[in-house]
Amino acid sequence: MKLNQLLSLGLMTAGAAATILPLQRRVIWDNANRTFAIALDLDDTTEAAARAGVALDDLLHELWHAGATHLTVPEDTLARLMAQGRLAVAVPVVPLPEPPRVARWSYLASGEPGLLERIKVELDARQPALDTRLIDEGDRSLLAVSGDF
Repeated sequence: MKLNQLLSLGLMTAGAAATILPLQRRVIWDNANRTFAIALDLDDTTEAAARAGVALDDLLHELWHAGATHLTVPEDTLARLMAQGRLAVAVPVVPLPEPPRVARWSYLASGEPGLLERIKVELDARQPALDTRLIDEGDRSLLAVSGDF
């Protein structure tokens, strides 16, 4: 056997031996902590309640009795808001005159009160390099974002 093969075999054996204790601890912990949860997606559950003609509260109560323990709440992403029709790309009456720091101005509109303000706060916190501005056009508000959608 060559020296490099012997060295490789020795290192693999030492590595396998070193993993035995952590693996044993993990198996013991997993056996002692056998908990599980049944989680429901909020959007899917809401759609199921609407299709069944049942109030969401009543359906959640029945599902809880059937063993469901958790409800997952999806994050509002721009794509999800657009797919739900709560947010749309818009064209302003008068575009912003100054050029943006990044790319070009994109404008978003929403009929939902407070949604554009929430989006602005989140974008400012998560992507400070994007320049976001709320524009009041009288009958509607727009959110100007430097970037492409």
